Amino acid sequence: IGGMKGVIGAPVFRVLVNAEEAEFSVQAGKKHTPRLFFTTEMQNPQGPNATIGSSFGSWFMECVNILDDDTATIHFGEGTVLIIEQGHDLLIIVDQKE
Repeated sequence: IGGMKGVIGAPVFRVLVNAEEAEFSVQAGKKHTPRLFFTTEMQNPQGPNATIGSSFGSWFMECVNILDDDTATIHFGEGTVLIIEQGHDLLIIVDQKE
């Protein structure tokens, strides 16, 4: 995601999580502009049987770019911060209201 900044500019990032479908996805961009979609499978998700989401500003790319290409634990809710634990590191990304 971090490497796509030059292509999609500084859009709002929408993070969507569905625990039942074990899916974590990121969407960026608007109609009639370049768009980015990223989806990955989650392991052992716990949460409601619904898709929940939050929006983040252009800083989202730079924040996730500091993570290693390794497994992580996330804590997330509707319209809340995204907390990512990876090893001894803790990353908190603050939600941006739409």
